[in-house]
Formats: sequence, C-alpha cells, structure tokens
Amino acid sequence: QGLATEAGRAVLEHGRRVLGLRDIHATALVDNHASLRVIEKLGFAFLRTDTLAHGLRSRHYVLVSS
Repeated sequence: QGLATEAGRAVLEHGRRVLGLRDIHATALVDNHASLRVIEKLGFAFLRTDTLAHGLRSRHYVLVSS
C-alpha cells in the first residue's frame, strides 16, 4: 500500500467520523493515472468524465457510506 493510499484512508476516516460526511467526492485529471489508481483503490465509484477549461478532461468519483 502506497503513501497516497494510506493518507487517503486517513482523510476518509476523518471525514466520516469527525466531520460526519455521508458522501465524499473525488476528481482527478484523466492523464493523472496515479491519482486515479489511488481513488479507485479507496473504493470510489466512477460517476462521469467532464471537459474543463482549456480542454482538460477530468474524471469524477463518489464514495457513498453504507
């Protein structure tokens, strides 16, 4: 498990337990394969791909509490 995944898990736990967040969203540029891999490892579900300013494309994910 990489450092980014470990940090992501800690942030998600804080969001759930301390902040009481139910749904958590994540976004990364489609060319940022490392970040997309971390988002998927953390259990986020893919929502959509959008085109941003200057033609940049991003992928959007959500993690819904059960």
